[in-house]
Amino acid sequence: MAPSGSSPARAAYAPDPSKLRYAESYFTNARGKRMFHCAVFPASPEAVPLVFMGISFGTLVGLHTVLSGEHAFSAVVLARDAAFLEDYMTDPLNVTDNLTVRMGEQSSAAMEALAQDRRVEQPGSTFCALPLLIVQGSADKVTSVPLARKFFERIANRDKQFKEFAGLFHCIFNEPEKQDVLDHISQWLCEHMGGGGLEAVQSPSQLQRAKL
Repeated sequence: MAPSGSSPARAAYAPDPSKLRYAESYFTNARGKRMFHCAVFPASPEAVPLVFMGISFGTLVGLHTVLSGEHAFSAVVLARDAAFLEDYMTDPLNVTDNLTVRMGEQSSAAMEALAQDRRVEQPGSTFCALPLLIVQGSADKVTSVPLARKFFERIANRDKQFKEFAGLFHCIFNEPEKQDVLDHISQWLCEHMGGGGLEAVQSPSQLQRAKL
């Protein structure tokens, strides 16, 4: 997952839509340097697929990154604990203030652009050629579960799965049941990337330790 919050630029601000795809350089970097690869794929560190996994706002950014067609992705994964909440709110890299007006406008524009993008409905598009997994908590109070399912039904990907985890809130990777979420994603990746090195992963928990 691409890092966020460490940029020296103004927080919660995007001057134009292209800046919402700031993570693209990270994908190129990660692949070029083979970050985490040798640890997670010891059998074949050279043959590593590029998979996008995002959560919350990162999912919106990631979908536009995939639709840009600038990177050869292999798959897409569309990503109430008191201790986590305390850690989240005290993280110095976390932005807890309101978004700037420009950031709010650009975020809304990005959502509208995705809603109007017909490539997600075209079976022959680069986007629809990718296997896609959407995971969401049934008690998500930030992202609408019905709207997420509506998007899932709209996309024309032949290989797609919507996995809803009962009772989980928005930040599913930080819920008490997060290991169930990570195990499901790990298993899905192993099933879809068997020829790209993921068969070398000895246990789903390795993905968590590598922070992928």
